[in-house]
This record gives sequence, structure tokens and C-alpha cells, in this order.
Amino acid sequence: MANLGHSTCIKLVDQTAKPMFEKIFNCSNSCASHSVKRILSAAEKRSRYFRRLFHVRHMDFEYALWQMWQLFVGPQRVFRNFNYRKCSRQQWARDDPAFLVLMMVFLFFTSLGFAFCMSLNAIQSVEFVLWVVFVDFIGISLLQATFFWIITNHFFVDSSKSRSQLNTLGRFVETNPEVEWGYAFDVHLNGFFPALCILHLLQLPFLYIILQNWFIGRLLGNTFWLMSFTYYTYITFLGYRSKFTSRFNLYLASNFLIFFNQNRVQQP
Repeated sequence: MANLGHSTCIKLVDQTAKPMFEKIFNCSNSCASHSVKRILSAAEKRSRYFRRLFHVRHMDFEYALWQMWQLFVGPQRVFRNFNYRKCSRQQWARDDPAFLVLMMVFLFFTSLGFAFCMSLNAIQSVEFVLWVVFVDFIGISLLQATFFWIITNHFFVDSSKSRSQLNTLGRFVETNPEVEWGYAFDVHLNGFFPALCILHLLQLPFLYIILQNWFIGRLLGNTFWLMSFTYYTYITFLGYRSKFTSRFNLYLASNFLIFFNQNRVQQP
């Protein structure tokens, strides 16, 4: 029965999915099977990830809290664990949505605090919280992850480095250098969490001063935004650097030289 089910699955992929993906990706017969396998595998991981959102008991919140703490004190350790997951499970992205759930809960309560400080009524507070959680956070995160997913796979992936290697179970598996969309989403979440804590937690007690038309208010507000931007940029750099060391460093070095030369030209 196992062999029959396996044969039926292969037949369905060859006759149904393969022509569709050949038209979408405009690939030849030699790469069509690889594209179908890659996309179906990504869809399976994504569906399993979102199914676990409704199974709270299966989430490891303790490990997610540890990751959140390490993003402040030692973000390199978080991405080191991503490398361990790749070696053991052949997957860069998280398979546990506990980190995402905790961020949504945290954002929900901090948004209520902002609504209270801005003296919003009940209806305005509900609209504000829903907008912040589902548009500012979820919507922008999806767009940001998709943007970096496209950029990294287009400019930084070297397909010639795809090779077979021995995993922890003693089996040879194909190492694909392509960035998973889920990993790009996780990198964004990792960088966004410290920025979220700075802007929604540390900034909240100073909100009255920041909203005033004072120099100290503008200084405080810009300082908080600078801190959050620095954290996000650094953690995002660590996330993609762990996967594209040489090309990513070369790209950043070239951008730094261009920025430095432009500043020298603009000096009087």
C-alpha cells in the first residue's frame, strides 16, 4: 500500500502539477521536477506552520522567550541555532509559530497602551489595535519578507554551490543554497522584535514629551527611532550573512565605499 500510494503521488505530480509549473517558471523538463518538488515542499512547510497556530500546547514558548532575550544580548546565538536546525531538520525557517504568537500578544498590549496615552475611545482603540497588529505588523512583515526573499535569491544565491552532504542521521541530502521564504520572514521578525520593544515599550513613558513641540521631544523621538533602526539593520545583516558570507560582505563593502566617497565629494 505504501508503494502504491507513493506511485500515485508521483503520477499526480507528473501529470497535473508539472505542466502548470513549467508554464509559470518557463523551465525545461530537466528542471521542472526540481521546481515542482521545491514548491510543493515549501507549501507543505507553510501549511504545517500555520496549522500549528491553532495548537497552543504544541508551541515551545519557553524557547521563544529565550530567543527574544538573546536578540538583545547575543543575536549571533539565535542564528547559530538556525544553522543547527538546518543541519538536523534540513530547514532554515522556524517550524514553531510560538515566536510569532508572542510578538502578536506583545504588540496587542502595547498598542492598548498607546491608545490609552492618545486618549482614544473604545471604538478608536479597537480600530487602532487591529490596524497595528494585522496591517502594520503582519501585512508589512509579509511584504518585507517577500522583498528580501526575492532580492537575496536573485542577487546572492549561487546555484553552483548546490551539493550533497551528510546530515546528522547519516543520510546524504541535497543542499540547496536558495533562501526559504519562511527564513526571510523569520529574519524580519528577529530584527523587528528589538525595534518593537524600543518603540512600543521604552518610548511609551516618554510619549507625552515626544508629542510636544520641544527640542528634547524631537531628540528623544529620533533617538528611539535610530536605536530601533540600528537593531533591525544589524540583526537583518546577521541573518543573511550566516547564509551568504562572501557575497553579502562584498555587497555591503561596496555600498559602504560608495557612501563614503559620496560624503567626501559633498564636503566643501
